[in-house]
Amino acid sequence: MRNKIALEGQCREVLAFVEEHGRLPTQKDKMNLYVYVYFLRNSYKAGTLDKSIIKRLYYTGIFEPKITGNGWENNFALLVEFRKQNPNRWPSQCSEDIVEKKIGKWSISLRWKYRQNKLSHKCIHKLREIGFELNMNVVNAIWQQNFEFVKLHIEENETLNGLSKRLLKWSNAQYLKYYDENDAVYQVQLLDSINLFKYIVGSKTAVWEEKYAQLKDFICTNNKKPSKKTNLNLFNWWVTHRRMYNEGSLSENRIKLFNDLGYKVGIKRENYETAWNRNFNKLIQFRKANNDRWPYSVKKGTEREIYLWCQAQRVNKKKMDKGLMKVYKERIMKLDSIGFVWDKIVLLPKRWDMMLGKLKKQLKVSEKIPYRIKGEFNPLYRWVQTNKKRIKDNVMLEDRKARFLAVMGVSN
Repeated sequence: MRNKIALEGQCREVLAFVEEHGRLPTQKDKMNLYVYVYFLRNSYKAGTLDKSIIKRLYYTGIFEPKITGNGWENNFALLVEFRKQNPNRWPSQCSEDIVEKKIGKWSISLRWKYRQNKLSHKCIHKLREIGFELNMNVVNAIWQQNFEFVKLHIEENETLNGLSKRLLKWSNAQYLKYYDENDAVYQVQLLDSINLFKYIVGSKTAVWEEKYAQLKDFICTNNKKPSKKTNLNLFNWWVTHRRMYNEGSLSENRIKLFNDLGYKVGIKRENYETAWNRNFNKLIQFRKANNDRWPYSVKKGTEREIYLWCQAQRVNKKKMDKGLMKVYKERIMKLDSIGFVWDKIVLLPKRWDMMLGKLKKQLKVSEKIPYRIKGEFNPLYRWVQTNKKRIKDNVMLEDRKARFLAVMGVSN
């Protein structure tokens, strides 16, 4: 009885909210009413909802899939009004206008329901009366609509300046997707007809020149290059071009422009080779000092640095295999000569066995595993605690569990 009274009270709250706002509550409005609406929908689908509540709330559009209520009529009226104001296009779900975006999403749902045979004959008839295409491919329709917007803008302005962020993003996406396309696909033909790629390249050049001017002005004013603290934006731009130089993808003209500022954008390859060999030797020395084990992640210190360097070599090897990076055969041969493990996953079982061996030695000396050794944190202590928790949570492999408990002197 108490539950029924509570449901009645929440039902009245939902009705009051709909009358005031003209829509159902969302999470941002009132969480308790949003949860109640979710409960009602599930109960309605399961057939356990009281008929009196269904009758009182049905007009709000809360119960799907029926869409012939007032909510549908309101959206249809908005669609008709939109077409009157924009006779050459249909609403887009990507629009920055809130109303257009809402109707655009609703239009897509109509097409989906039509394909699922969930749209009534009455709704289909009304939509076809205003020329709404129910069989339209939504992706192609949106692409065509964006193209028409960009085409009109270019015809009027002969530049991409002033284009909305959404359409500028769409234009750049077409450049990345179709600029190097060899086949004369339908989209490429249309994009070429408005010279879109020319405007994008020109726009990118203009942006680069503006950025270069900012860098030049900064250096002239401060007599030094930008840093993370002085100008993070220009610093990142400088670092990006330095990386491009080292990869061989920076044009000679731009290299000269950077050199004219008094700072060489490139770092000599010999310096990189020297740094790489220094880290390689550090790895060899580390393995000699630690019984030929591989470094693993710790919070700080030399081992952490060597571990991160090893991880970088694994990432670079994957890039080389995919053709995304120049292949350094000599480096690979050097690492292979010391048995470098390229796959980190292979290292994990080896490290576990190594830690188990350390635990055996420690327990021979003392049953207590110290939290710190000479003031430094003992990784073995954390490892033991982690494995105990994994056993407690029943997520540890049976083989490891048996070996761990055997060393700890605990029976299953």
